Amino acid sequence: MERIKNESMDKNNYYIPHHSVHKSEKASTPLRMFFDASAKEQVILVDPNQRDLQGIIYKIRADVPVKTYKLSTVTYGTVSAPFLATRILKVLADKEIMNLPDSSDVICNDIYMDNVLSREFTLEGTKKLQTKISQLLLRGGFELHKWVSNSPELLKDLSASSCVFDKEFQDAPGKTLGMLCDPKVDCLHLQGKD
Repeated sequence: MERIKNESMDKNNYYIPHHSVHKSEKASTPLRMFFDASAKEQVILVDPNQRDLQGIIYKIRADVPVKTYKLSTVTYGTVSAPFLATRILKVLADKEIMNLPDSSDVICNDIYMDNVLSREFTLEGTKKLQTKISQLLLRGGFELHKWVSNSPELLKDLSASSCVFDKEFQDAPGKTLGMLCDPKVDCLHLQGKD
């Protein structure tokens, strides 16, 4: 985000309600901000001419004045965010299809929101695809930080990687596609209501 220099509350601006959520079980990001742009609200930049529509009011502590900011990137919680995120990935995949055809195909066909759900038939093929997907996404400024696999062998090599990967899903089911994902048994589970 970037600081708004003129802090007057202009009626042409929109200020997105937001709050923080703390999840101590999350190793990589225990404290996250959530924006609610639907309330009556990576590296995908918003055109500077449109940033006034993503204003927020924020104060660090109760005893300091409120400051206004405008968000510079696509903000999850907005209606357009899922489309914009997947569209940017599609553009990146199309741009790199000649250099990295296999990973371009995965990006175009095996992504749901911010989850890549793909497979290969051999461990060696999976390792190669994993490397190529990471390369393609890094060319767009996207750094992967979570890997989940039903193969401990695939995850073992990640510790030597220059990237830090959060392995929180490996010990307990996580969520993907709105369902519980248990990589140890390679299953998706629907969670019933009590």
